[in-house]
Amino acid sequence: MAKKKTRNYKYKPLYQRILIQLARMLLFVFLFYTFITQLVVDSAVVGSRSMEPGLKPGDKIFFSRIPIGMKIPFTDIGFPPISIPERGSVVALDSPFARNKTIPVLTEFWNFISINNRIGFGRHGLGRSGFGARETAARSIILRRVIAVPGDRVYLSSGRAYVQPRAAGDFLEENLLVKEEYRLVLPESEFDSPDLMPAYYSSTFTVPDGKLFLLPDNRLEALGSNSWGMTAIDAVQGMVILSY
Repeated sequence: MAKKKTRNYKYKPLYQRILIQLARMLLFVFLFYTFITQLVVDSAVVGSRSMEPGLKPGDKIFFSRIPIGMKIPFTDIGFPPISIPERGSVVALDSPFARNKTIPVLTEFWNFISINNRIGFGRHGLGRSGFGARETAARSIILRRVIAVPGDRVYLSSGRAYVQPRAAGDFLEENLLVKEEYRLVLPESEFDSPDLMPAYYSSTFTVPDGKLFLLPDNRLEALGSNSWGMTAIDAVQGMVILSY
């Protein structure tokens, strides 16, 4: 008769089996979290006064990555936008002033372990960049409002934006072009904020294809496309859908 082959299994102590199961569970949760935040929705903490009075420092926000801002998980490679943001929507984007290059996997891991600060279960610790929302050692995200889309023309005066949709017809005040009105913090005279005023008296801008014209709501203290230029649509990380 043929002999039965037996396989010797090495016994693992209980604590090792528990640690292995915990590691597997954490890995699954991390992968699930990364796919959700890269493809569906992400969160941040407002870190500056650039979007006051609507969004204040310390407010928590969620921004949708659909239909714009979706990325291949663990990379900085984005999917082509399905559509462009509407005028008046608030978008999240990587700060044009960010200096540090990031490693996507490490950035996502850091965001994962600091999620309690980002969605409101703990106290928030924020850098004072003066530009935006989430501020970490590796990455900076800012918030701005979409004023004009490709083909529009924009004129700035005293902090207010006037838009000529599709470069046709009259220039309309920005609030008349959106579904919901939003409140602005405006420099009322040259003496309120002399350093910013030249940027808010301008010639006409024409928004090229693939670009957006963005501005903050608090124009007494912050700048946007009038300072750093038009923003590429594929630089947008998502559109703000909830704040609290």
